[in-house]
Amino acid sequence: MKKVFPLVLMMILATFVLAFNSTHYQSFVQILRLIIVELLAKYFVICYAFIAISSPRQFKPSFRAAYVALLILTVFGIINLITKYAIWIDINYQGIEGGTLGDLGRKFVEADRFRVQAMFQNPFNYGYICILMSLFFLYGYLNKIILKKQFYIAQFCCLFGIVLCGCRTVVLCYIVGLLLFVCNAFSLKKWLFHLFLILINILVFLSKPLTHLLLHTVMK
Repeated sequence: MKKVFPLVLMMILATFVLAFNSTHYQSFVQILRLIIVELLAKYFVICYAFIAISSPRQFKPSFRAAYVALLILTVFGIINLITKYAIWIDINYQGIEGGTLGDLGRKFVEADRFRVQAMFQNPFNYGYICILMSLFFLYGYLNKIILKKQFYIAQFCCLFGIVLCGCRTVVLCYIVGLLLFVCNAFSLKKWLFHLFLILINILVFLSKPLTHLLLHTVMK
C-alpha cells in the first residue's frame, strides 16, 4: 500500500496538470468528466488491482491474455500500415454518420500525416495502450513471469504502436514512464535517482503548451 500511495498522488497531480494545460477541458463539466472517466474509472482501478494482488505470480493469467490481445492488435496495425486502411474501424462503425465518425478507416490516411490506428478510433489511444503494455511486460520479464521470447516479441509490438501511431506526446510519455519505472524498479544511487527525477521534470516542463508560449514570447 505504501508503494501505491505515491502513485495515486502522482495520478491526481497529473490529472490536474492535464486539465490545466489541455484545450479539451475548458468547462467544469469537461473537467468533471475527466476526473470520473479517466482518474476514477481507469487509473484508480489499475491501482486497486495492484493493491489486491499480493504476489507478482498472480499476474500470470493477465500476461497470457494481454499477450494474445497485443498480437491481434499488432496484426491489425500491420494491415493498417500496409493497406493504409483501418478495416476493423470501418467494419464496426459502418453506417455511422456525423461528427468525427463515418469513414474512420480512412480518416487518418487523408490527414496531413498518416497514423496507424489498428483497432482504435484514435491513433493516440493505440499509442497509449502500447506504452502500458510495454511497461507491463517489462515488469513481467524482470519478475520472471514471462519468457524472454515473449518479452522481446511484446516489446517489438509495443514499439511498433508507439512509433507508428504518429504522436510525439506518446513518445514523450513512454520516455517519462520508462524513466519512472527504472527509478522505482532498481535500487539506484541517490545522485543517479535525483538525476533521473530532474530529467523527468525537464521533459514534462518542456512538453507543456504554456512553456512553449513563454519561450516563444521570450525569444521574440
